Amino acid sequence: MQELDKRIGLLRLLLADIQGKQAQLREMETQYREQLSRIVDFVVFREGDVSNALSLMTEVQSKLNEVVQTADHLRMIKDRAAAELDALVLTKQVADARSQLAELEARQKELADKLADLPAVKSEAVERGERTDDIADIREEVEGVSSEIARLHNLIAEASERAARTIQLQKA
Repeated sequence: MQELDKRIGLLRLLLADIQGKQAQLREMETQYREQLSRIVDFVVFREGDVSNALSLMTEVQSKLNEVVQTADHLRMIKDRAAAELDALVLTKQVADARSQLAELEARQKELADKLADLPAVKSEAVERGERTDDIADIREEVEGVSSEIARLHNLIAEASERAARTIQLQKA
């Protein structure tokens, strides 16, 4: 489980790093588009040399194309990392749910055994004049445990379906 948590943490760091790089690229793209606009304005309003303007525009456009291409590559990496993170988070949720389920099933068995022993204990308690409302308390807890077990089974089934869909999307 620690390895899974470590991998989830690393993917979250990767996604945060990508977001930072995407912000930088958006800023650079804006700068290059403004530079192109300023070159055009200079040529039109200040009677600049068209040949020099075209040369400068080619350089700026080249840099802009590189920024756009890098942004596309980052998006590809981000999409894959996000899909992997989703799959790992689902895996962790299923593992946690299964662990909780095992604990609850053990508790349910313990409570069932307690209930099975109670009729004999109850008659002895009545003879001694002790409290006998433990059966209702135990039955209430059994219902709560059963309800939580059903919820965990549903969570595991839903997470497994989502994981299957995620895997199918990654293959496509």
